[in-house]
Amino acid sequence: DTEYFGISGDGIWILYDSAAGCVLDYGILVPDSEGDMFYTINMEGEFTVIWFWDIGTLSTSKYGWLEIIR
Repeated sequence: DTEYFGISGDGIWILYDSAAGCVLDYGILVPDSEGDMFYTINMEGEFTVIWFWDIGTLSTSKYGWLEIIR
């Protein structure tokens, strides 16, 4: 299975499973003061931290490394 992390322009994110064709999780990003880390509450109310490492990948405290799609 391949999971993709999509981010909209207004900070809404989804975790999408392309093989199953379904959304696994979603939430709204809240940036920290430096802009390379975001806080979020996911669909189950769980706190998650997201770090940007480069333009195409990120790391999350819940899902590990993910590829970004826009």
